[in-house]
Amino acid sequence: RSLHSVAETLKNATLVYIDIYSLFAHMIQNPKEYGFDEIDRGCCGTGMVELGPLCNQFTSLLCSNVSSYMFWDSYHPTERAYRILTKKFVETDMSPFYDK
Repeated sequence: RSLHSVAETLKNATLVYIDIYSLFAHMIQNPKEYGFDEIDRGCCGTGMVELGPLCNQFTSLLCSNVSSYMFWDSYHPTERAYRILTKKFVETDMSPFYDK
């Protein structure tokens, strides 16, 4: 409903709803399909509780191969995971905007 309300208000805007949850869930359920070896913990620290500011240049515990991890910390995806998500969205949800 909210999206339709915004669309009515912004008549000249083009709005796109992107379902990030489904793709993200698929990546977690099928990590090998995306080249991830570790989905149960983050690369930074213990991978269980640290997030955001606790994962920085002073953090002593970092995984040796961040590209094999889906999560950077206990909450945020790694750069590689974001790249996969973004590529998929550009190829599917955003294609009507640049295929014209």
